[in-house]
Formats: sequence, C-alpha cells, structure tokens
Amino acid sequence: EALFKEKVINLQEQREGGCITGQDVQSLLADSFQIVCHLSSVYNYLHRVGLSWITVRSKHPKQDPKKQEHFKKLSNSGGQRTS
Repeated sequence: EALFKEKVINLQEQREGGCITGQDVQSLLADSFQIVCHLSSVYNYLHRVGLSWITVRSKHPKQDPKKQEHFKKLSNSGGQRTS
C-alpha cells in the first residue's frame, strides 16, 4: 500500500496542467503491480490508502499570478488604466 501511494503521488507531481484521472491510476496498477480492476475498485483503493480524490481547480502551467493581479486591478477600476 505504501509503494502504491508513493507511486500515485509521484504520478500527480509529474503531471503538468491538471490532475491525474482514475484511468491513470488504473493503468498504474496494471503496469506496476499487474493488477487489473474496474474503475470503482481503483477509487475504493485510493480511499483505503488515504488519498482523497477531491481536488482544487487545476492551474495552467503557464499561469502568471502577477499578470492576473494586474488584470484584476484594471477590471476593478472600471477600465481606466492605473500606473
């Protein structure tokens, strides 16, 4: 279970621009552990090892927080430019 949990976490950390899916974990189980199971079993196993499948909204890898903040300031000023 510890090795599975570690592999799932590593898979997510390597992913850019989104979350891994149940199908990704299903493939991981088949490739790394030779376990073939239904998707519902994948989610049950994730829950059993303490991995929540509730996620925050994903962020684009090229997202720039400074540009977003600048855009918010422009939007709140009624379209008038501020220096």
